[in-house]
Amino acid sequence: MPGNDQPLARDSKRVQPLLSFASLVCLNILAFFPVHVLVRSGLLCIVSIVAIRARLRWNEISGILLFLIVNLAWMILIFYFVSFDWFVSARLFIDYALLAFILTIGTCVFWKVTPARDLAVALGTIKVPRSFALAIVVGTMFLPFLARSLKEITIMQQARGVKRSSFKLVSIVIPAILRILDLSVDMSLSMQSRGHVS
Repeated sequence: MPGNDQPLARDSKRVQPLLSFASLVCLNILAFFPVHVLVRSGLLCIVSIVAIRARLRWNEISGILLFLIVNLAWMILIFYFVSFDWFVSARLFIDYALLAFILTIGTCVFWKVTPARDLAVALGTIKVPRSFALAIVVGTMFLPFLARSLKEITIMQQARGVKRSSFKLVSIVIPAILRILDLSVDMSLSMQSRGHVS
């Protein structure tokens, strides 16, 4: 299980795993709750403050945030074709973007203060089924893995002499997608060999 190879440094004070996981669950519930955009903006500010307090550095999440921004940029067109009204589509886009940033930063903060092994052990102490606990750990590990992959791809692009300002989207997105697919296949085979899935 690739839980020991985390992209986020562990230099901050560790938080009790069950407490941090409960906080992440509550954050997801609040983020998806239908509230005014100003309330959601306030929630994003709170999450950002928590990230600063947890010593979450910009270079640890810059890749995934930029990846998120690029993917959000073209979604305003999708929202436009839903209502054919630019005002409505812009409002939907802002609401969706705030939700995406809240969940992304919140998950990265969670992994900053909660090692995968500690979370798995803590879930076991409250009698969570092993397969379900594994699904939780793997599911919340996705964003940190993507952040590390994007950072490694950026470093390799720079090593080839490609300037950051001239990065092409395809040269970053395609390798990241391939890495995610490779990880999915490897984890599926590993789980099958251990009897977690049929």
